[in-house]
Amino acid sequence: MRLDTISTIEQFISDALLSSPQIPLGVNVIRLAATTDEEGIAALSRSIVVRYTGSSMSIKQRQPLSIERTLKFELIHSSQSYLTESGHEGALQMCAGAYLSLNNTIPMRTGTDVIVPFSMTSENFDGLTDSSHYVYTQDWEVVVIEVNPTISMNPCVLYGNCSQLFPLELTGGIYPGDVLYQNRLYSPLVPPPFEVDYDEEYCGVVESDGDLVYKYNPGLTFIEDWKNYDFISTDTFVPETGILICSIKDKEGNHIDSYYAGNCDNRGLLSITAQFRDGEKTNPALKGKNGLAYANKWPKTEIYSDPTDPDCAITNVKYGWIFRIDLAVTLTIDFVNYYKVNGAPYGVGWVTEGDFTMIREYEGVDGCDDPEASNKGPQECE
Repeated sequence: MRLDTISTIEQFISDALLSSPQIPLGVNVIRLAATTDEEGIAALSRSIVVRYTGSSMSIKQRQPLSIERTLKFELIHSSQSYLTESGHEGALQMCAGAYLSLNNTIPMRTGTDVIVPFSMTSENFDGLTDSSHYVYTQDWEVVVIEVNPTISMNPCVLYGNCSQLFPLELTGGIYPGDVLYQNRLYSPLVPPPFEVDYDEEYCGVVESDGDLVYKYNPGLTFIEDWKNYDFISTDTFVPETGILICSIKDKEGNHIDSYYAGNCDNRGLLSITAQFRDGEKTNPALKGKNGLAYANKWPKTEIYSDPTDPDCAITNVKYGWIFRIDLAVTLTIDFVNYYKVNGAPYGVGWVTEGDFTMIREYEGVDGCDDPEASNKGPQECE
């Protein structure tokens, strides 16, 4: 659209009515944004007021951006009664003349591509004024299409930083009761497993008043007081199935029970397996001792920006949030141990001992025991 598109269309309507043989002689056609009283114009004996009242838009194509815009206009027909002439008849003639003059017409040189010509959507009698003017209102629409000729570039491409487009280590969430086998997350199954290709609805548990209950059947408890136990993968599958056998242990490491788990919802972690170079297995770690951990404090764990500052910023992250942790870099403040976290919501942060569970733990390659080597690659540490 051009800056003058709306004004040009209003002028097109006015010109079409003024030059139309269907409109009675002596009718004044004027463009107003409000009523004659509000505009400060004296009421004329016979007049048609043309004004734009608004528009609605809908997107038809994303790239390049294409929008259909419905422009709405209003015609106010006003005719005054005289001793020898009926204002009612005059107003009706003006309404009919406008319909015959504008219907199915296309405004020209407006800077838009018209896809639906002018059409009248409604016609109503507004009443008789104190000055004996009969007033009728017609609503008109014309539909245009606007196409932006340029391709909208994602800001990350434009400014050269697309890190937010790529997944973090976590593609799903680590939920209570989940275990990790290789890089897949397995959730408890309603016993007994229904079939090999089990549905997602049979998989998973949720927290309820300190207990874990099955999503499929909340009336069936998986385990009570779940925060007192650890859920461990035995790395053993039921033969010829994708069902993993898992173990429930107390905090002292004693076996309590076994259960079945499945990767029903195809959740997993990325980039946590060992790397290989020159045919030999190498450690992807860069520090002396580090790895991946997840927040295990229910429902939220605190990540501190600077534990040495009592007023430091604290971010609460949900149970199961994954972060990279440097076990070799610690702070002890008031007998509380804090471990360094990389990838905290505001960059580097610190988490309290006991508020995280290790997923993978690595020992650094030769030459990388020094914490100052955190930014070096394996080839620089050898």
